[in-house]
Amino acid sequence: MSLSRSVVRVVLAVPVLLVLFSVVPTLLGWRADVVMTGSMMPTLAPGDVVLSRPADGTDVANGAVALVRNPARPGTTLVHRVVRRTADGSLITRGDANPVEDSTPVDRASVLGLPSIRVPYVGLPLVWWAEGSYRALAGTVAVALVLALAGGERSRPGRHRAGGTAVAASFGPTGRSSAGARGAR
Repeated sequence: MSLSRSVVRVVLAVPVLLVLFSVVPTLLGWRADVVMTGSMMPTLAPGDVVLSRPADGTDVANGAVALVRNPARPGTTLVHRVVRRTADGSLITRGDANPVEDSTPVDRASVLGLPSIRVPYVGLPLVWWAEGSYRALAGTVAVALVLALAGGERSRPGRHRAGGTAVAASFGPTGRSSAGARGAR
């Protein structure tokens, strides 16, 4: 196998493994969510996939990063750091890159999990789609297709090249070839 084919296989295998690594834990009850903004930089970047183990509001300590239902934008989630608790037990959160705390406290019942594993870059196509960055998305798809096509040519066992034409050979019970080069019967 040539070095270029090896490189192509590695380049194709890495994203596949990253996707598998981000999906398999969901079979164990974990959640996989794509980070869509830079509010948690440098801890989490847009396009990272975070895998969160199940947790409730009582499992979250101050300083922990939590996945919660976003109280300021119903129907969305938020991955921010818990900075403190209010008297009623609600959580006050803040993104690591944000200068101030989030304006709306998070009810303990809104905690969905504790991000425990970060898989970088896997969610970038979703971020690009949401932002309308179709050039980046199309470029990534084009590069993936070129790499897939470049790595797709394989020689098959029992096949040999002869002047650009594949020649098949099958072996009978005597172990002798019943087909030769181009003039096989």
